[in-house]
Amino acid sequence: MSKPLDTGRLRQLLLRLTSGLSQRQISLDMGLSRKTVAKYSAIITNHTHSTEQLSALSDTDLFSAIYPPQGPAVSRPKETNRRFFLLEQSAYYQTELTRPGVTMQLLWQEYSGSQDKPYGYASFCKILKTAFLTQKTAFHNHYRPGEVLMIDFAGDHLAYIDKETGERISCVVFASVLGYSNYTYAEVLPSAGLPFLIKALNNNLRYIQGVPVFVLTDNMAQLVKKTDRYEPGFTKVAEDWANHNATMLQTARVAHPKDKSAIEGHVKIIYQRIYATLRNRDFYSIQELNEAVFEKLKIHNHTNFHNRTYSRYDQFMKEELGKLQPLPDQEFRMQKYTLAKVQKNYHILLGEDKHFYSVPFIHVGKTVQVNYTTEVVEIYHQMVRIAIHTRETSTYGYTTTDEHMPAAHQFYAGSRGYNSQDFLDMAQKIGPNTLAYVVKMLQSRKHEAHAYNSCLGLLRLGKQDSYGSKRLEKACGMGLNLMMQSYKTIENILKNNADNRKETPGQQAPIIHKNLRGPDAF
Repeated sequence: MSKPLDTGRLRQLLLRLTSGLSQRQISLDMGLSRKTVAKYSAIITNHTHSTEQLSALSDTDLFSAIYPPQGPAVSRPKETNRRFFLLEQSAYYQTELTRPGVTMQLLWQEYSGSQDKPYGYASFCKILKTAFLTQKTAFHNHYRPGEVLMIDFAGDHLAYIDKETGERISCVVFASVLGYSNYTYAEVLPSAGLPFLIKALNNNLRYIQGVPVFVLTDNMAQLVKKTDRYEPGFTKVAEDWANHNATMLQTARVAHPKDKSAIEGHVKIIYQRIYATLRNRDFYSIQELNEAVFEKLKIHNHTNFHNRTYSRYDQFMKEELGKLQPLPDQEFRMQKYTLAKVQKNYHILLGEDKHFYSVPFIHVGKTVQVNYTTEVVEIYHQMVRIAIHTRETSTYGYTTTDEHMPAAHQFYAGSRGYNSQDFLDMAQKIGPNTLAYVVKMLQSRKHEAHAYNSCLGLLRLGKQDSYGSKRLEKACGMGLNLMMQSYKTIENILKNNADNRKETPGQQAPIIHKNLRGPDAF
């Protein structure tokens, strides 16, 4: 045996052999030669351990169990009659033609490569078609219950509105479908990054209450590091996830959408039954958006198929759920590490999300280690955990624990020389609308100190020659009618001269945020 497989690929090979896949299919899936697959199959079949026992071994023990022992040579009887041999294999070829992407041309190429004097393509097809008699070979994809889960990202995004800035935050949509029952799953993610994809895959398995034999992906870069028709290379995290859940990863062929036609078709249905029905609704957090998506998803799965008396859910519960493998005891968790310096406001910045997390203020100025998953952020100093938070993704938002703050929240404010009363006094001098707006800004944050910078920026707008205190007062009056109170809201009102427009009776003030262009843009 030339080059040993690493333990990750060994486990994937074990899974495929245990699932009863043909050596040809394993060869195509893993990019191994038929000869190599046959050798490994012989070693594993004749091993003193069963495949289940081998799978349960640690990586080190598994490697020792497979190497250096070499299985007996796999021999096959010498063929004396070409036609007899081909007719003898006709049942195998007929079965293979029902598999996704398998054609007569591909089978002939494999056949001719294994024979000394093979038939030509035309003769090969003629002999087999005669053997098949009147039976017609099906070229459409057909999946057994529990066999495959197809995953993809929808091309179009959904969005929610940031309450503080009015900005529309675009989000990707992860979608999947079980090949047999067409039972569908969808989830809105902050981004298509690998940590969020892994979390979505975990949620997906929990939603279908089991693990399929295969997970078929569309060569997405987060999982596939090497795109190749015969030998795709999966990332280490992808392989770890698959091994943890005892499933196998497969990729669709590039530019062959029929390999995953079910998920392609269901993305279109998701557009119709989820996107379209939510198009006139506004959402103000990704959690709120996902709740609406799950509500529509449930309706979709419980809707009967066209001209049938049962739904995707009915077919899934009756025929597919029982065929799925059990979920592992614990979900796969992907953890990342980084270093951060505690800022003067006793927070560290997690650069991946641009979000701030608090630590006890006595650690200001120190460098700490941040360990984080898609759900939790842990902060350590000298190997001792000093803070733990639920992970948030709001850009430049703050997550603060009260115990981390010094008395009366004055540490951060004192570093700037201000407190809340200072801002109220300055706002009162400008006018009642400005005062009321500043009060709402201070109340909009869990901790007042987090709004100080925004208040300071707002009040300075009244000192600029291009605006002045009168325009600021009027803009704050307009801002009070809006759902979000922030510095950016008032700045955009002034920049777009919305405070100088005449309103007709009964007309509502326009919603102003940075996505709206002013006259200078035209």
